[in-house]
Amino acid sequence: MNSEISVSLANIRREITSNYTDSLARVVRHFRVDLAAVDFSKRELRLALEEAEIDVEALLRRRSPRNGVSLGKVAGVYAYRLSRFDIVHLAESAYEQPTSFLVQHVVALNLVKRRILRIKIGADRMLELGYQMSRRHANQETLGLCFDVLMDATQTPPTAH
Repeated sequence: MNSEISVSLANIRREITSNYTDSLARVVRHFRVDLAAVDFSKRELRLALEEAEIDVEALLRRRSPRNGVSLGKVAGVYAYRLSRFDIVHLAESAYEQPTSFLVQHVVALNLVKRRILRIKIGADRMLELGYQMSRRHANQETLGLCFDVLMDATQTPPTAH
């Protein structure tokens, strides 16, 4: 597990803000939803990022990066906040696709995996996590644990000498 975080909250904000629309467009295409049926709120995105920063700063005050604050836990905070604010707006026609309700959750996961964790997560696992975030109780701590496990699974095990 990552024992030390080496990310700047300002950099995370900048990367997520500048990549949100691209990620949204990719996810919408994956869900086969017409892009014209999708809109997003820059204000809600900003508010979600502000709330995430407050949460991460509180987490860092309670526990130092060397004492239990992993990159997965930081990613969990961002994924949670990005999935809970009213950022993505879908027109009625978008709901003809049965899984379109997952769009905002998968966008949040996509941004976190690419911009914070920098790991690969398969589409099936992304959909599963998106569903869990949407329909089951998944808070930022739970998501952080999931990301820690995913990060551990993607790291190459050391070779024996």
